[in-house]
Amino acid sequence: MAEDMNAPAGQPSASADTANAQGLAALLGASDSTDFLDAWLALLAEEIPGVEMIVVFGRDPASRSYAPMAVWPDPSHDARGVEAVARNVISGRAAAELRDGDGRLMIGMPVLVGDDLPAFVALRLAPDVAALSPQGRQRLLWSTGWLEARFWQRAAEDERRHHEDGLVALDILAQVGAQRRLGPAGQALVTALAAEPAIERAAFGLVRGIARKGAPVRVESISGAAWFRRRGDAVLALGNAMEEALDQMGTVAWPGLADMPTRVTRAHQLCIDQMGGAAIVTAVLFDDGRPIGAISVILHDADAATPEFVSRIEAVADLLGPMLELKRRQQGWLSGRAVDALERGLRALGAQNRPSYRLAVVTGLIAVALPFVIHQPLRITTDANLEGRVQRVAVAPFNGRIAEAAVQAGDRVAAGDLLFSLDDRDLLLEAGKWQSELEQLRLASRRALADNDRAEVRIAEAQIAQAAAQLALAESQLERASVHAPIDGVVIAGDLSQMIGAPVQQGDEVFTLAPLDDFRVILEIDERDLDRVAIGSSGVMRLKQRTETAIPLRVSALTSVARLEEGRRLFRAEAELEHTPPGLRPGLEGVARLHAGEQSLAAIWTRRLRDWIRLAVWRWMP
Repeated sequence: MAEDMNAPAGQPSASADTANAQGLAALLGASDSTDFLDAWLALLAEEIPGVEMIVVFGRDPASRSYAPMAVWPDPSHDARGVEAVARNVISGRAAAELRDGDGRLMIGMPVLVGDDLPAFVALRLAPDVAALSPQGRQRLLWSTGWLEARFWQRAAEDERRHHEDGLVALDILAQVGAQRRLGPAGQALVTALAAEPAIERAAFGLVRGIARKGAPVRVESISGAAWFRRRGDAVLALGNAMEEALDQMGTVAWPGLADMPTRVTRAHQLCIDQMGGAAIVTAVLFDDGRPIGAISVILHDADAATPEFVSRIEAVADLLGPMLELKRRQQGWLSGRAVDALERGLRALGAQNRPSYRLAVVTGLIAVALPFVIHQPLRITTDANLEGRVQRVAVAPFNGRIAEAAVQAGDRVAAGDLLFSLDDRDLLLEAGKWQSELEQLRLASRRALADNDRAEVRIAEAQIAQAAAQLALAESQLERASVHAPIDGVVIAGDLSQMIGAPVQQGDEVFTLAPLDDFRVILEIDERDLDRVAIGSSGVMRLKQRTETAIPLRVSALTSVARLEEGRRLFRAEAELEHTPPGLRPGLEGVARLHAGEQSLAAIWTRRLRDWIRLAVWRWMP
């Protein structure tokens, strides 16, 4: 003791050297951060005389705020006594000195790791110490270097761990990326995770519906299980644990770790009760900042759930989240690409720098809404044929041969004009024969009358009557050998120019005539439009002959006559012309459009589709 008291000023005594050596040994042999800081504070207090309180402030990674990590001499002391100098160090990131209200000197020293300030030291000296000696300042600076070295070492270890975690995540990424579909990719993920010796079971789940906080999660894959019942108690408990992590938007571990933020772990505890194991860690999968699923791993031993292990699981989740979401979107249209396109559109709609997009969306909405607002007349389109209201047929009056054809199809004729005539030479001979026979019978009748032979007279009179009838028939046929037009009109059928001398039978149709001023329109209505057409329905017709003129018409009759054409069943309807333009001819064809009330444009455009859907649904309904 005497040797210590007699030591020269400024030179450490033997006991001080011993204390310093013991403090240095404790500092070097510290097993964790708490032991290291306690040993460092004790050593610094020995090195700086007159120090009253020393506080080491550290930054919380979650809140980015500073809080006391260690306090000397008593950890229960209030650190607000050095709050003023602590603020100066944080704002200036440099050493600071000031005095408190009692005049005590406070010194702050930053602990810098590059440009980062993970921690700093604040000291308060006793009231009787006016200033810190140069030796004390030098020792404080050297001692702060120990903290900087410690934080540099921690940063290097974190970097090494992140590198190792990245390698593990890249290896799993390669295995997952080799799968083309989401199901095999999820199975490859949990299989690769379960290969870790500490992991008993791994599971992967995705949110159902739109990715958001609080969305329900469905378990997609579980290691060691090619198939599992989704409604099983263990699987439901696993899904609830994933939802618990998604609700808190962060990694959840049970049992909790000291270095992790405090989380709700009730669902994780229940999951361990259902599935067994000692610990569980759930990391959230993110894509573009949105939670899309989670990874849960169950461990054999709770001691294996270290911060380094949790960091590794988080690295895997951070790397695989976008890839798994991409595979899900590629797998389905409605559940993936359409939802993604909708979300992108909504974000662009709210962006301040996209006015043209908003203008295009508003224009599109107006274009979509207009067909439902604008009403137009519903028009039934059908083929139309123009016919004469009354058609007259010129037929062969008796069996004979064509002698003359005065007209052909398309010629206009007037009433009484010759149409055609038959060869009458045989008829002339027949008439001459019966004329001669009649003269002979009359002569025989006069002789019998002169002989007063009444029986012969009666026979002769009967034969005379028969011969007169035959003669009258022959003369009548001679008169009808020439056929004349019964009405003014046009020949719409018949051509005998190549049939002169050809035989015809009595009643054969030779020419068909139609009037030129009295027409009707034959319409062919599709059976799908038949209920929209009624007697009295109005419309217009355009003929192929004159497409520039719209001729008004009105439906006068609906018939039950139908015919099948190209898979469509067409019903016959008749219409009257409101007025008859000049130049019309029977046989002209065109297109008619009948008015069938008013409907919206959307209803008009989709009426065929709606009719087909109603019929198909009714057909297949039980």
